[in-house]
Amino acid sequence: MMGVASGFSLTGHIPFCHTFAPFATRRAFDQLFISGGYAQTTINIFGSDPGFAVGPNGGTHTSWEDVALMRMIPNSIVCDPTDGIQLAWLIRELADKAGIHYIRANRKAVREVYETDARFELGKGNILKQGRHIALFASGQLISETLDIAEELALKGADVTVVDMFTIKPLDNNLVIELSKTHDLIISIENHSVTGGLGSAIADVIAEAGLNAKLLKIGVNERFGQVGSPDYLQDEFGLSKTKSKQKF
Repeated sequence: MMGVASGFSLTGHIPFCHTFAPFATRRAFDQLFISGGYAQTTINIFGSDPGFAVGPNGGTHTSWEDVALMRMIPNSIVCDPTDGIQLAWLIRELADKAGIHYIRANRKAVREVYETDARFELGKGNILKQGRHIALFASGQLISETLDIAEELALKGADVTVVDMFTIKPLDNNLVIELSKTHDLIISIENHSVTGGLGSAIADVIAEAGLNAKLLKIGVNERFGQVGSPDYLQDEFGLSKTKSKQKF
């Protein structure tokens, strides 16, 4: 699929590819890296049902590593949209850009966070809730739970900032640095491995800026996928609202 897409790109077309996230990334990585990135072609890739969203398809169809892989391709763009409105904007935005673009996408309905007239910018995080004490960075399907967590923490006296970091590469480094300086704790919550994803990208920024910031990464640690409903898997892998709150 990715080899054919590269050929379409070389003949002046704008290819869009879609399959399950592990097949779009892990299985096709060499083609994406060489026929895509190295050859400087343009391919728009949609990896559907990432992480726990894959549900009963099981471990073979589960991707905890897709973001990490796609971040490794030089000059790639990696996005994890929150809802259908943001996804539609990304499709229009990336259609006019050259390069390798990876978008995580859910096939099932998710909570709509944005209004239809919302505007976004690649490489810029969106502050959905402004606070002072804790900064929660999340993306994709977990934005909904993160907003709920922030509301519950507010009832206990914690003033929480919620950031939709829908562009994981390029990351909004300036926003990470700003919030790391003004908040007591930075937390990343991701439907992905704690290695190589959003939390790792944030950690790199904090370390390279020489900041003395506390960072907690919430994600999947050293596990393969398994069979179950999305709700069951989200809880099993520690990404439900209840399990996430227990970690901090």
